[in-house]
Amino acid sequence: MAWGGLPTIFWASAIAGMALVVLLVLFVDEAAVRDPGRFDVVGTILLTVGLSLILLVISRMATWGLTLATVGVALSGGLALVLWWPWERRHPSPVIDVTVSMRSPVAQINIASFFATFGMYANHLITMQEALADPETAYGLGLSLSTAGLMLVPSSLAGLLLSAPAARLISRIGPGARSSSAPRSWPAPSRSASSGMATSPWS
Repeated sequence: MAWGGLPTIFWASAIAGMALVVLLVLFVDEAAVRDPGRFDVVGTILLTVGLSLILLVISRMATWGLTLATVGVALSGGLALVLWWPWERRHPSPVIDVTVSMRSPVAQINIASFFATFGMYANHLITMQEALADPETAYGLGLSLSTAGLMLVPSSLAGLLLSAPAARLISRIGPGARSSSAPRSWPAPSRSASSGMATSPWS
């Protein structure tokens, strides 16, 4: 943003996405195991609409205020998610297997991931606000946008470097080593031929 403004974020994301698609085609082999399931178009649309409308209200609440239109958009997003839940429970190839997601230890992992991600983004947000705030506020550092961004590099590098050791540790000890409710064996997931996403071994 310091060099190209707000559009730089979107262009950088688009370029990175295209590069990842090329690397995916070149280096990732087609899965040998195929699942005849079909892509859940309705579930995808309902989930996208529901989350998009709710996030839109959250991000624009300060500007829009609590108006009838704001409440209508929020209720529309909530209705889409309410319709999405039973649809996913009945669909043979759901986008998200909500039945499995609510079981232990999958639910435990999802809850832990939620709080870990919440803490990570809160840390990034607070760090950037303190770095960019004016020193007259008694807590700001008054740094430029590019310099403030460099303050997030250590935590990003730590996550990148520790991901491989963490994966080896989980493979050696097991993700359910300290959970009595975790299964003793974790079967390998299969691949969906239509979407290319792993399907749950518990479904």
